[in-house]
Amino acid sequence: RRALELRPKWPEAAAQLAALAIESGDLEGAEEVLEAWSADQPEDAERLFLAGCLAHEKGELEAAVDFFEHAIAGACQSDAEARLGSVLVRLGRLEEAKAAAHQALERDPEDARAHNTLGNLAMIGGDPARAEPAFRRAREFEPANPIAWRNLGDALLRQGQHAAAREIFAELA
Repeated sequence: RRALELRPKWPEAAAQLAALAIESGDLEGAEEVLEAWSADQPEDAERLFLAGCLAHEKGELEAAVDFFEHAIAGACQSDAEARLGSVLVRLGRLEEAKAAAHQALERDPEDARAHNTLGNLAMIGGDPARAEPAFRRAREFEPANPIAWRNLGDALLRQGQHAAAREIFAELA
């Protein structure tokens, strides 16, 4: 906050502060920072990306989609495509989610969130064998993410690979 007091139009400080607020669950604080930033730079792609993250955290999924799409159109450097894919899955817009995840992987082949989205889509489609490698890649690229581990364990269970699933779940405990 001190950086913003000294340089109120400093987008890098606003971005860091908003991201930290979102990560720590201070959604009101994030909203305050993003609103102030919006007054000066309403079309800033990073601001739009963070507004999408905030909307997602608040459960405002349609608003999150809108923000992420605008961030992508503004050449946002963050993982807007992968986050868009995650939100679209929650909205049941599966083909759009798949396209967003593939776009994310074109930008960054090691995007764990995009691999996880593709795994989730395969699970929704009833194909845990196709989901397994996607979840393994998500875990490989973001080994500290418990969601990727849990999803991999679930895919293994659904394939009847109980011992392998037990090992994955034991790693989580």
